[in-house]
Amino acid sequence: MKRKSSIISILLLFCLIPSVLSIAVNIITSYNYINSTAESEIEDTLQTAGHTLLEAFNAIDSGKFWLSGKLLYKGGVNLTENLSVIDSIKEKTGIESTLFYGDTRYITTVCDENGSRMLLTQCSDEVKEIVLNQGNSYFARNIDIGGQNYYGYYIPIEQEGKIAGMIFTGKPSTSLNMTTNEFLFYILVICSVLLVIIVVTIFLVGRLIAKRIQVLRNDMVMLSEGNLHFDSNHKNKIREIHEAAEAAEILRSQLVEVVQTIQSCSATVDTSVTRVDSSLVNCAQAVKDMSATMDELAYGAQSMADSVEKEAFDMNEISESITNIAESSQATKAVTKSITTVSHTAKNSLDELLRANSYTTQSAENVISSISSVSDAVAQITTAAQMIVDISDQTNLLSLNASIEAARAGEAGRGFAVVAGEIQKLAEQSNSSAQQIQSIIEEITSKTEECTRISGQIQDAVGKEAEALRSVNSNFDEVENHIAEAAEAVNKITEIVNAVEKNKVSVVDSISDLSGISEENAASAEEANASTEELRANIEEVAQEADELKSVIEQLNNSVAFFKL
Repeated sequence: MKRKSSIISILLLFCLIPSVLSIAVNIITSYNYINSTAESEIEDTLQTAGHTLLEAFNAIDSGKFWLSGKLLYKGGVNLTENLSVIDSIKEKTGIESTLFYGDTRYITTVCDENGSRMLLTQCSDEVKEIVLNQGNSYFARNIDIGGQNYYGYYIPIEQEGKIAGMIFTGKPSTSLNMTTNEFLFYILVICSVLLVIIVVTIFLVGRLIAKRIQVLRNDMVMLSEGNLHFDSNHKNKIREIHEAAEAAEILRSQLVEVVQTIQSCSATVDTSVTRVDSSLVNCAQAVKDMSATMDELAYGAQSMADSVEKEAFDMNEISESITNIAESSQATKAVTKSITTVSHTAKNSLDELLRANSYTTQSAENVISSISSVSDAVAQITTAAQMIVDISDQTNLLSLNASIEAARAGEAGRGFAVVAGEIQKLAEQSNSSAQQIQSIIEEITSKTEECTRISGQIQDAVGKEAEALRSVNSNFDEVENHIAEAAEAVNKITEIVNAVEKNKVSVVDSISDLSGISEENAASAEEANASTEELRANIEEVAQEADELKSVIEQLNNSVAFFKL
């Protein structure tokens, strides 16, 4: 991995570059300014010296300049041999001076390489053009005179409206360069010292900042390692670093709160999921038990339906027996009427009486046989009614158990509780109808026994009638009374049979309704069982979701365990 730059090197880089550039610009600017100022000062000095020299020459003699051979005169004074003026100026100011007549030097302090004065030498064409031809003063920079560069100032000498010559004052360029270089050296030393101070200051400041940042970095490293148990409240005079440290402390505090909240919520959710899981297990067991109960209830309902169907079949047989009893009663009534008729006609014909006696004997036997059949039918009805009572009691017990299981199932068993209640009501109605049937059957039994007794009396009477045919007339009234009693008993039997016939329809209808209800109960039990299976599947799905939630909670706890509070 490439090594990153430190903050000290970055600060040095970003501060030194502008500082060095600034120092360089300042040096260059200062150098140019010094040169410009020095040149201006030299120009003023040389200009002043030139005018002073010219005034000095005028002071020597006010006459004009004139040339005699190689000698230059000013009025009556030979200037060529009088060098004290220009030598004095050079001695006091270090300024070289030259008096040109035309373009030739006749008086000068400038010497050549051999140390000889440069007399009778010409000026440059540029100077000649500007000063002599144009009559302008001229300040020359780095003008070459005798192989040496000079700063020179040329002042034209006007005489009689013409330019007769010019005054030159100058200084070697090396003198200015030495002064400039010396000043530049001082500036460089000062800038170097400032640069060193800047570097040391930047290094110390960078080191201080780096130290503070290192502390902040250590806090961030501890945060990245999940260690939240530290104090990042480090006081710092650097506002930005202090704000960063405060932000890190706020982040740590918030992370502590978040982790604690997550751990608390995770523990709460884990406890809740455990409870839900336990509740789901209990609920699944309850649903399983309820499903088994529903299976038993469905089996009981189906058994009840089968029993009711059997009772319906038995009731049909009882109905047929009751119909036979009714027919026999009608026949007995007809016989009774015939006996009555015979008794009325017995007085007129003994033969008819004998035939009636024989017919009466047969009818009495039929009555006894019919009464015996009625007794058997009544016994069967009693058995069937008792079976209905037993079935209704069992149905009532099953409906009670179903209601209890529905109450245990809570909201899911509310619909089945309603069905169980209706079954209980129907069972109670069946029990009530069966008790009514038993009451009727007991009355029929009582009447049947009475009919049996009466039939026995009729049979005895018929036997006595056969034995007493010879005394029919004397015993006829008694026979007639017995016949009347028999007719009355037959009428009562007929009424009872008719009542039984009417109740038979109600009983058959009730049994049919009970059979339909039993079938509906069986179907409802199957539907409830299907709903229970669906509920159990939903509970298993919820249990699976709870297991997945526990897995997610475990992953969350593992993630949060990274942080150390």
